[in-house]
Amino acid sequence: MTAHSWERGVDGEVVSGEALGDLAQQPGWTVLNDVPWPGRPLANIDHVIIGASGIFVVDTVRWPGKITMTADELRQDGRLRIDAVHGVATAAQAVTFVVPGIDPEVVQPVVCLVRDEWINGRIGDVTIATTQNLVPLVKTRRRLLEADAVDTVAGELRAAFESERERARRGVVPPRTAASHEEPQEVTDHRGARRRIPIVRTIAGVGLVAVVLVKPEVFTPVTDFVSSLVTPDETGTPSDSPSDSPSDTPVKDDKGTDGQEAPAE
Repeated sequence: MTAHSWERGVDGEVVSGEALGDLAQQPGWTVLNDVPWPGRPLANIDHVIIGASGIFVVDTVRWPGKITMTADELRQDGRLRIDAVHGVATAAQAVTFVVPGIDPEVVQPVVCLVRDEWINGRIGDVTIATTQNLVPLVKTRRRLLEADAVDTVAGELRAAFESERERARRGVVPPRTAASHEEPQEVTDHRGARRRIPIVRTIAGVGLVAVVLVKPEVFTPVTDFVSSLVTPDETGTPSDSPSDSPSDTPVKDDKGTDGQEAPAE
């Protein structure tokens, strides 16, 4: 999905492209291959399928081994692969922003596994399929677009992707869409909940620690001042502490009578 990795490989896109070849020849269907990711000049989307059942944003992955799925996890030989699910969902959002007035439900993200078996599942809004059943899957979904809308949307997407290519050729940084903003670094805690790391504060904290370790003399005046406030003087009482000096004001007890003055030291 992003810049091609060896693991996914162009060969996986070729296989899925061949599987979609017949669909592209059928009336009412448009298949766009290897298109720019809107807002990300160095990333691509493997396939975008437009038809009566909607717009399908497809990421092709070639993963050997056993694939297992739950309601919120995708694994290959036990290895968590949820990053592919999040990636194609973000790509689908980016495509939504370049089609004026399109209902987001029309744009459907798909992770397509290159393999001969049939897999048909969902993780959130993301469909998990294979090169064997991708075409039957998109053709049997309920109708979301009328015939004239299919042609209109296909034309708008072609123009948008060509505009992205032209900007990339000219080295122009495209405008940032909500789906193309860089997200703050995230981690997953032991309960699976995702939390954001305040990167700026983390860097500032590390820098402060480094200064303390390398040049401790920078903080010497501060530490001396703090010590002067809490260090006892020779008489055993804290120095320069006005709150501890004897008071000349008589103290009234709860009966309203004046209490005894504290004896002078």
